[in-house]
Amino acid sequence: SVYYSRLTQKFLTAISAKMPDGTLYKVDMRLRPSGNKGPVATSLSSFMRYQLEDAWIWERLAFTRARVVCGDGNLPRKLNLFRKQIITQRIDQNKIFLGIDSLRKKIKKNSHIKEEFPWDIKKGLGGVFDLELLGQGCALSFGIESHDTKMHLSFLPKLENWSKSDSKKMLNLYVLMSKLIQVFALIGGFKDLNTPLAKFTHDLVLRETEIDCIENLKNELDELRKWAIDVITEKLKNK
Repeated sequence: SVYYSRLTQKFLTAISAKMPDGTLYKVDMRLRPSGNKGPVATSLSSFMRYQLEDAWIWERLAFTRARVVCGDGNLPRKLNLFRKQIITQRIDQNKIFLGIDSLRKKIKKNSHIKEEFPWDIKKGLGGVFDLELLGQGCALSFGIESHDTKMHLSFLPKLENWSKSDSKKMLNLYVLMSKLIQVFALIGGFKDLNTPLAKFTHDLVLRETEIDCIENLKNELDELRKWAIDVITEKLKNK
């Protein structure tokens, strides 16, 4: 345990190193099961016991996206089987969506950085993370093993208070934002969309989203995100 604790600490120090252009990766160690001052490394048996008996609902939601990055021998197989066990374990649906509602309220309360709505699609309510959270709730509710958020959101009509039309509209919004994320990764963000002279950027975005002009794209994204915020909030309140 001492060896792995020191090894993990050295790994964290390496990946959070200060580089000429800033920090390599920002690692939030407060998210450990035992808190900010708990052990950096833990045994597999302790990890599994915690997840089965003591994990918070947000940790269960995160498990729907969990992937094994690397590992020797049978470790990846054991972890994938354990992930399946966690996801397919029966949890009261109301508890799942009450947890999501609580998380959304915390996100709204702790959002100190003003986002540029609607282009800043990762942050804030009605953004990518918000829809992923909703999809994770579906994944836990119905034991969906897929990592794909589109697959998760396709189960929305199975929830008693979601219509097929609202579910389809929510899925279309997620697909649109997913396309934009890919384009923003190529062009370095969304700032050029506010510059009329950035023709190449505009043409690329419009080609990928299949919308005729940037202003129409902005209006559509604005309306859809505001709609999503209201619909998700209302349906979680009445769950």
